[in-house]
Amino acid sequence: MKVIVEKVAACQKRLIIEVPPEKISEGFSAFYSRLAKTAEVPGFRKGKAPRQMLEQHYQRTAREEVLSTLVNDAYQQALTQEKLKPVESPAISDIDFQENKPLKFHATVDIAPEFELKTYRGLKLNRVSARVSDEELNQVLDYLRDRHAQFLPVEGRPAQMGDYLIADYQFSVDSRIVDKKEKVWLWLSEQMFIPAMAKELVGVTPGQTREFDAVLPEHYHPPELAGKTARCSVSVAEIKEKKLPDADDAFATTMGAESMTALRERLHKELTAEKQSRGQQELKRQVIDQLVQAMPIEVPPLMVQHRIQTLQASVQRRMKNQGMADKDIAEQTGKLTASLSEEAVRQIRAFFILERIAEQEKITVEEKDIEARIAAIAESSQQKKEAVFEYLHKNNMLDDMYSELWEGKLIDFLVAAAAVTETELPDKPPAGR
Repeated sequence: MKVIVEKVAACQKRLIIEVPPEKISEGFSAFYSRLAKTAEVPGFRKGKAPRQMLEQHYQRTAREEVLSTLVNDAYQQALTQEKLKPVESPAISDIDFQENKPLKFHATVDIAPEFELKTYRGLKLNRVSARVSDEELNQVLDYLRDRHAQFLPVEGRPAQMGDYLIADYQFSVDSRIVDKKEKVWLWLSEQMFIPAMAKELVGVTPGQTREFDAVLPEHYHPPELAGKTARCSVSVAEIKEKKLPDADDAFATTMGAESMTALRERLHKELTAEKQSRGQQELKRQVIDQLVQAMPIEVPPLMVQHRIQTLQASVQRRMKNQGMADKDIAEQTGKLTASLSEEAVRQIRAFFILERIAEQEKITVEEKDIEARIAAIAESSQQKKEAVFEYLHKNNMLDDMYSELWEGKLIDFLVAAAAVTETELPDKPPAGR
């Protein structure tokens, strides 16, 4: 078999492969020999039809299967012959498959980059503290109390800042109604979608209608109305005030804790775990960034393309789950093409660098590591280990688990070998207040 190897890029080669005609004949003979045992051809008993009749009935199938087998076998033989170890599936092209002539085709393959492994011990890392302050704990408690707040009717006084109005409203610009809603909740605050409304509605009472002019904010939608003066009419049906539950043992029981002390201890533990997780992710980011910056190696083009497609699919799924329209998803994905390409290159560089470090330090994932992870999942989900393994196997998730454990071991090793300083993590108040 004839093979010519051309260099396409730093991590990519093209194999020009030529299979002699006798191999093609052997392929067809083998196909028809197998087929003759089971083929059913009108006028002949099963397995008794001559090859000439088989060729008439199965010519197209024969061509497709023989070509597929020949290309695959020739490609594998070419890799062995040229001592190549591709890191991605090949791109097969330029197939020339004609009767009584050699089979010719091209196989473009990605190969691992060759590079010098630079110093990876002693990286300078900044670990954020997992300490939870009383202020942070109180913020979470306030958030939980806010989520369980009651909205009580206001009696004996007009509306004031902080109250909630249940009202109908109508906005007009140039005598044209541009927005109209019924029985909406309006929170009297500086954060109202039209800030000037809060001041105009303070002092209103149920059953009262107020009309006033207000300038629509710059972020108003539709954009063509932003900055214009609108005539506003608001009819108030009810006024309500928010009442938070007291931070006492009674509230703690609604949160599944025996007492406020127990609730605070549970929240402290959860916040600590969250900070530790965020801190570990930040350490991983620092490690990868420093390795990639120190070793800006070439990466295989096909591998990059496939990784970009994976990242795009992930982004599109997230957008779809957020309710975005297909048109908007396509537009946003297009805008992210450059950044996704950069991230794909970064991830692949990191993979090859970590792979070399793993070889150098003999870091591997052992069977006991897999078993321990499965046992942990089983315990947290209250399932049997066998059921967890079956689920992971059925959904092709074992390879992902292996990769996660492998990367985790490497990051842990590099962090342990690094010079680490510790700083406080900026507070991250709960969302939703």
